[in-house]
Amino acid sequence: MTTVAVQKVKENDAASMPIFDEMHRMLSDIERKAFELFQHRGASLGFALDDWLRAERETLAAPPAELTETPAAFALRMAIPGFSAKQVQVTATPKELIVKAEHPSREVSGDFQLCWSELPHNGRAFRRVLLPGAIDIGKVTATLEDGMLLIKAAKSAAQKTLEVAVSDASA
Repeated sequence: MTTVAVQKVKENDAASMPIFDEMHRMLSDIERKAFELFQHRGASLGFALDDWLRAERETLAAPPAELTETPAAFALRMAIPGFSAKQVQVTATPKELIVKAEHPSREVSGDFQLCWSELPHNGRAFRRVLLPGAIDIGKVTATLEDGMLLIKAAKSAAQKTLEVAVSDASA
């Protein structure tokens, strides 16, 4: 199991982080691609969501993920095969987890030609997960083993207190 570095961002620092600038650039790329798809279809209305989703798939590789919760923490498992821990960047804010993985383009060796692949294309994978509750960014860890990224994030003290108050009120 290899440890992955976690960049911890306080909410008021979020706007100045490079990952957020990159997210804005990716959204612009998706918008541009969705508009190209719209134009390619003859600019017919009624397919905006289809165009957007296809543009996302073609622009980014969003790895499959699973978010679980206990009374004390959230755990995010994500499949990112083909990436080393050094190629994975995890960013945690009080309300979200962002995973970006990038490696140089793969080359098929020997006499083989690539026929098809379900691995992240262009050597890039990206996923932003909004959390259903606040986390303590000081208590976020990430590990990578056999292509599976595991991020554990302790809930903030305020989140735990809120949950206790809600469960006491419903009793």
